[in-house]
Amino acid sequence: MKPFFGSDPDVFLKQVWQTRPAFFKGGLGNPALPFDRSGFIKLSSDKRLVSRLVLADTHFIVDYGPFSPRRFRSLPETNWTLLISETDRIYREIHQLKSHLPFIPGWRMDDIMISYGVPGGTVGPHIDEYDVFLIQIGGEKRWRITDSRITSPVYRRNEELRILEQFKPDREFICKTGDVLYLPPGIGHEGTTLEPGFTVSIGFRAPSLKEGLPVLADLLLASGSDWRFGDKGRQPDRDPHLLSETDQARMKNLMAEFSGSDVFRHWAGRMVTESKRGFVYKKPRLKSTDLLKVKNLTWAPGVRRVLIEGQPLLLYIEGTHFPLPGHPLLKQLIGEDSHSEAIVDAVKRDKDLTTLVKTCIRNGWLIPSSS
Repeated sequence: MKPFFGSDPDVFLKQVWQTRPAFFKGGLGNPALPFDRSGFIKLSSDKRLVSRLVLADTHFIVDYGPFSPRRFRSLPETNWTLLISETDRIYREIHQLKSHLPFIPGWRMDDIMISYGVPGGTVGPHIDEYDVFLIQIGGEKRWRITDSRITSPVYRRNEELRILEQFKPDREFICKTGDVLYLPPGIGHEGTTLEPGFTVSIGFRAPSLKEGLPVLADLLLASGSDWRFGDKGRQPDRDPHLLSETDQARMKNLMAEFSGSDVFRHWAGRMVTESKRGFVYKKPRLKSTDLLKVKNLTWAPGVRRVLIEGQPLLLYIEGTHFPLPGHPLLKQLIGEDSHSEAIVDAVKRDKDLTTLVKTCIRNGWLIPSSS
């Protein structure tokens, strides 16, 4: 397996991943972004993206976009940070940064957030509930971090952001262009801009039961399926008010039956492909999605799609299920970012795949080309 950021992936997964922080000096060489400061400020006006402007003062002041460029003309030259989420859905160059982590499945990754900071700009000491790679591009940023997880965080009162009340860092790094800092969940960290520049945050999706319960309820109601407690072979009980360990085990078996069902797999598909922020791709200007003239197909950057193993094979794209079990071209169509004329011709000969591709084009997920 190819090294990433100058490190061996096998060693990283065994010794570092979700275990301890790691710093990769110059791990990404000399990366560049498809915009400068003014272009990034202009991007914050996009209504499809979540933009935040954080001013660090006695308290942290948070303003939410979309922003007009005029908003930034009156700002001081110090103590503010602009953050924009899901930039990988706009720029293919940003989406391709994920290719530096080919040993982690695509569904595990979340969006790429980019921040631009001026000297003194910070969002304060905090923790994240997910893994994150922090890549510096331009300027300098000081990161102070803890070596171990903060398991019972206490946050400051009267702050819109979740700022740690007490923060005792163990280490400090000065990040310059190409430097990469990895942080597992729960590590306390505080980044402060020293010289104006960008920080790219590759975050990871870690579905929780709490956020997944509404999705699960929807699927259970729609499926008509149900799992009920059963106790065939019960022995006489002496205490009518005791929920025994045996009965608790029967309840756990109920959950095990659910986790082995298709409803669970549909739940997993929704959880790992739905947009958390409701991002909508731009629809094509084509009057028709007729494939006759199309020679090439390319997935729009950041489109979340996954095949879920099992019988039948399930396909989910952007939170939507498409019933195409076991089609021989499916793995190639979903797994590769772009498709040549030979694959497109094979798609045209299959009615089900043609329907799928037309739907994806109409939603802006697939980009057709006639050249």
